[in-house]
Amino acid sequence: MTYREAEATLTKDLKKLYGAREASQLSAWVLEEISGKKKSERLIAASQEMSAEEIQRWKAIKDRLMLYEPIQYVLNQAPFMEWVFFADSSTLIPRPETEELVAWVLSDHNSEEPLKVLDVGTGSGCIAIALQLKRPNWRVIGGDISLAALETAEMNAQKYGAKVQLAPLNILGSLASFKPQNFNLIVSNPPYIPLSEQNIMSYHVTGYEPKDALFVPDEQPLLFYEALGKAGLRHLAPGGMLYVETHQNFGTAVVELFDQMGYTSILRKDLQGNDRMVRAVKN
Repeated sequence: MTYREAEATLTKDLKKLYGAREASQLSAWVLEEISGKKKSERLIAASQEMSAEEIQRWKAIKDRLMLYEPIQYVLNQAPFMEWVFFADSSTLIPRPETEELVAWVLSDHNSEEPLKVLDVGTGSGCIAIALQLKRPNWRVIGGDISLAALETAEMNAQKYGAKVQLAPLNILGSLASFKPQNFNLIVSNPPYIPLSEQNIMSYHVTGYEPKDALFVPDEQPLLFYEALGKAGLRHLAPGGMLYVETHQNFGTAVVELFDQMGYTSILRKDLQGNDRMVRAVKN
């Protein structure tokens, strides 16, 4: 089997699960990983026969993808901003909306002032690591209730030499281990999808990504925002800020909640035009 045949066959099969464009993109990603060749190099070598080892790996990857397993878990690679993070089912797959949240934080704080930052629910560590790499003088702590997630985050921090402190953290419990008024920023992409919505979501999300990082009870859609708001009141310095990602249907409700708690909040849309991010300033 040639590289051209392998990519064409995989694209054809993946079209049964995905749209034509996404199937083509996934196939190209797989062939680049297997061959070690960029697109231009694969075009030159299109008629070249794949080795037995490459064919074996192609088949193994194809089998997992045809079960709807996300390619980020299959290849253990998740692009985020300018980096590629290790990914497995211990953490959510980093998404473009979260890149926008990080970009907002960075655009608001582009001075050399050494800030203290807490990333709640750090998962793969993508938020904490990106912030620390972009602002080396910041002290960034990434916390998560999942020890497996913290191991993944540590792996990613070491890969890029990010000086991020990682710690067990349950935002629904007590943050007594942190000093009051100690942080300038708290950033979080918390669970925010009502449990009932899993019935309308793709299986490659609900079947593989950690449910505890995705869903909240239908009757408590703002559960984690209330906890984050309370944590901010105690642990943010005066004038400190909360930055959170939100469900597109609850952005306004999050703003209202934070404002009722004494913050001054604004809602921002993502590049798709959905209400997606809230910044709340502690008064």
